Amino acid sequence: MSGLKTLGNDFFERDARTVAIELLGKVIEVRDGDICCSAVITETESYSGFEDKASHAFGGRVTDRNRVMYGKSGIIYVYLVYGMHVLLNIVTGEEGFPAAVLIRSALPKEGIPTMAERRFGKRPEQLTGKQLASLAIGPGNLTKALGITMEDYGFEINGICGQRSISLFDSGFVPEYYSSPRIGVGYAEEWAEVPWRFSIRDGFSKF
Repeated sequence: MSGLKTLGNDFFERDARTVAIELLGKVIEVRDGDICCSAVITETESYSGFEDKASHAFGGRVTDRNRVMYGKSGIIYVYLVYGMHVLLNIVTGEEGFPAAVLIRSALPKEGIPTMAERRFGKRPEQLTGKQLASLAIGPGNLTKALGITMEDYGFEINGICGQRSISLFDSGFVPEYYSSPRIGVGYAEEWAEVPWRFSIRDGFSKF
């Protein structure tokens, strides 16, 4: 993305909560040939370590699905929920310590016509205000709008595969944020109340 600096791998080689907070306001861009979609990240969740009952790696589990969580930082970890929604996570921290950040919501910047077609099968001007505002709100909607699929599992952030790339850029904007409990992890007992969900408070006009 012209004028913006890509996030180096050292950005992701840190505690998942720190990365989750600092991803707010950053720009995610997905390029596939001539198609480019980008959005400003507005909501994240962190999952970290062996004791986190909401994490796929709780108790040191290693499966074909979560294996990349134990690998190097800056790698994409995608998985399906309800057999239909792809969720985008980025691995953080040191190798061997399972941690990742879930990207929950974003504010579209480039490629809005493509996002509208992917989400609703319509052009932007055919959408209601509510539909337009919700293009990339919610982790499943975000991946559908950006065109992220299960084929991106293990893909390296800022890497290039053929004509495809998924990159993260520093927008230069540091937003105010608030924290709250993670969503959809009621099974995690006391860990369901941990305030590891981070959201931009305001300042959307900056984008």
